[in-house]
Amino acid sequence: MGRIMDLLERKAIHFNDLEHLIIDEVDLMLDRGFKKQIFNLLEQINSFKQIAVYSASYNQEAINIAKQITNNGIFIGSPEFNKDVNTNNDKLIKQFVCYLFSDQKKQALYSLIKTAQVKSIIVFCDTKKLVDDLHVFLRKNELRTFALHGDKKQFIRERNLKIFANTKQPTILVTTDLIGRGIHVEAIDMVINYSACLNLEAYINRMGRTGRNNHKGTCVTFCTSQEKKVFLKMVEKITDNRIAECKQMEIKLIPLKNKAKTKKGGISLDCVQKIYANAKPYDRNKRVPLASDLFKSRMRQPEKAMQKQKIHDNDWQSNM
Repeated sequence: MGRIMDLLERKAIHFNDLEHLIIDEVDLMLDRGFKKQIFNLLEQINSFKQIAVYSASYNQEAINIAKQITNNGIFIGSPEFNKDVNTNNDKLIKQFVCYLFSDQKKQALYSLIKTAQVKSIIVFCDTKKLVDDLHVFLRKNELRTFALHGDKKQFIRERNLKIFANTKQPTILVTTDLIGRGIHVEAIDMVINYSACLNLEAYINRMGRTGRNNHKGTCVTFCTSQEKKVFLKMVEKITDNRIAECKQMEIKLIPLKNKAKTKKGGISLDCVQKIYANAKPYDRNKRVPLASDLFKSRMRQPEKAMQKQKIHDNDWQSNM
């Protein structure tokens, strides 16, 4: 919309012969603050014979806009759309929220996927970087995973979506809100909001990827303590709209496949924790013995060589 208005202002394009105007995803355009631009555009176009306004979901503001820009407009919707958009999947989708710390999310995601025993899962993230990060993480943990976001080339996006849609084996699609609207994949078993969705309409769009065509589904949201208050307020709105109650879920964490690996001579966190656990209570605050143990276990140097390292309390960190 912004690009079109810019071209119009610079008189780089004209709509003298325009006969049909289509406004797609009108509710999303309103959410992004394009209401003024829509009316400015209409003021500069007076030749069209037909206006069509499309939306996968709608609110009262979208309805009002549609009425204002159409002359005796006709509403056409699917049987499901004519019902309350928020109650259609009431009995098909089970909703859960899992409260956890940010550093628990990855292991919780892995644990949930391993225990869910479902065929198709969509994991929603807020950023493209997080999508790529989780894609690598899940692959390393031997889970069949594909990534989808706006920076991926078109043919890669189409390929990954096609593989996911036609898979015969358990598969995960990690994505941004790129497929939160407008893209339909049959029989999605589970949606996981790895990044908590705190906007009601966006939440409904994400959740709506599952529970379609009488296929039951599950929607799980990971929520941190900082997000909890806002999420609960959103849940109240969901309850008011008669969507099934969002229940709290406890996830039993299970060990990851890709345990910490280090190059020869490197030091892993597991190694540090093991040495610390085996140290005597009065040694735990002494850095020199712990540093010596690390050199023994990871660098495999003899005792005499250890004594020549000259590890001091004030330089323990750089040696570790």
